[in-house]
Amino acid sequence: MLAKPRSALVVEDNPEFELLLLEAVNALGAEWRPHSFRTGTEALAAIERKALRPDLVLVDLGLPDISGVAVIRAARRAYAKVPIMVVSVLTNSENVLAAIRAGAQGYLHKGDSALSLALAIRRVLAGECPISASLAHFLFNYVRAQAPAVSGCVEPRTFAAE
Repeated sequence: MLAKPRSALVVEDNPEFELLLLEAVNALGAEWRPHSFRTGTEALAAIERKALRPDLVLVDLGLPDISGVAVIRAARRAYAKVPIMVVSVLTNSENVLAAIRAGAQGYLHKGDSALSLALAIRRVLAGECPISASLAHFLFNYVRAQAPAVSGCVEPRTFAAE
């Protein structure tokens, strides 16, 4: 019996990363169909006319025309229960927080490995909230800065064998 087709909306303007994301979606299985857009405007048009019913949304924040945050907001309104994950080089506090507030459930840095990306996609589909380790470090420190009595994370260090 054939599996029900599933689709992923991929919004990425960089051709190399677009290919990486498409390959990651295809690696999920034969039933997956990626639909790629290189601008936020194209993605918003597809979302607004309900051209797709995606099971997954992957968004870059640094698009050439609009912020990926606007795409996340629109996708969250249109597809309330669909997992949305950011894959971006933009990792400053404003971008991370804006994406999470807009409805992203995962956030990966483009510098992470292809294996990390594949695992994160599977995790977000399972209902988890995957995040790059470097971004988790930022979030812990951000939250702790809001409650000064709690100390922040220390920089990772390696331990010598004893």
